Amino acid sequence: MAVLSIDTQRIAGAGDAVTEVAGSLTREVASMRELLDQIRAGWQSSEAAPRFAAAMEQHLTDAVTLKDALIGQGAALTVAAGQFRDAESALAQAVPAVAG
Repeated sequence: MAVLSIDTQRIAGAGDAVTEVAGSLTREVASMRELLDQIRAGWQSSEAAPRFAAAMEQHLTDAVTLKDALIGQGAALTVAAGQFRDAESALAQAVPAVAG
């Protein structure tokens, strides 16, 4: 027999925490873009500077991809917690109470 134990508050809390991390990452990416703009303004060359800027742009693009994934996962966890909670309530209401 399978055993299932679900802590909906913990799942919802994890969803909120993941969403907060995504928000922090959004702010950090914005800060890094500003720094990259400053670096570009102060470092111009035909070889190293453009390569450095391109590498940083790729890292920032990867960070945005991660941020988007975190937002999706945070939302999915929040929805799952609500669905588990609703299913438990619906089942409890469907089962007749036993007088004791």
